[in-house]
Amino acid sequence: MQSGYAEAAAGFGIITGSIATGGIIPAIVGGIAGTYLLLDGADHFVGGMQQVFSGNYRDSMISQGLQHLGIPDFVSSIVEIATSRRFSKLNSVAKVEQSIVNKVVNEKSFKPLNERNYRENLKILTGTNPPSNIHAHHVFPKQFRDDFIQKNINIHDPKYLTWWEKTSHQSGAKQYNDIWKKFFADHPGANKEQVLEYGREIMNIYGNQVNF
Repeated sequence: MQSGYAEAAAGFGIITGSIATGGIIPAIVGGIAGTYLLLDGADHFVGGMQQVFSGNYRDSMISQGLQHLGIPDFVSSIVEIATSRRFSKLNSVAKVEQSIVNKVVNEKSFKPLNERNYRENLKILTGTNPPSNIHAHHVFPKQFRDDFIQKNINIHDPKYLTWWEKTSHQSGAKQYNDIWKKFFADHPGANKEQVLEYGREIMNIYGNQVNF
C-alpha cells in the first residue's frame, strides 16, 4: 500500500509538472509516464489493501492481464516492474524530468529549510497533506547531519525527504541509521553524488520514492 501510494503520488506529480512546463512534448511525455505510474500505483495500493484484509496475496491488474495473455506469473511481474521503472525514467530520457522538477521546486514557496519546517516543506513539494501517522522521513538521517553538511547536503531540504508510515518508520529507524553508519565507515571519502546515489539505492530497497 505504501509503495503504491508513493508511486501514484509520483505519477500525479509528473503529470501536473509536465503540464506546468507549457510545452506540448513535455506534456505528452510526462502525461504518458505520469498516467502509467498513477494507475499502476493505485493498482498496487488497492491490491495491498485487499491483502491486508484478506491475508491472501493478489497480483496487480497489469500482471493479471499479462498472465491472461499466457505469460507466466513470474515473468509478468518482472515485465511490470521493468515497465514502471522505464516510465519513471522516461522523462529524464527526454530531458523533461529535471526541467519539470526544477520548475516546480523553484515555484514553490518553501519555508526556511530547517528542522522546524521540513514536514511543511515536504507537503508543499508533494502537494499532499498526509495524516500524522505518516512521517516525513529524512533520507539522510539527522544522526549524521554534520557528515552530510560536509557533503553540501542540507538534510532538511524537502527534496531529501519522503513520506513513511509511522509504525514501520519507527521500528526500522535503528536499522536504517546503522546502514548509514556502515556506509560512512566503509566510504569515508565518498563525494556528494555518491552519497545521493546511495540514498536512492536505500530508498529503492525500502520501496519508497525519492524526490532527487
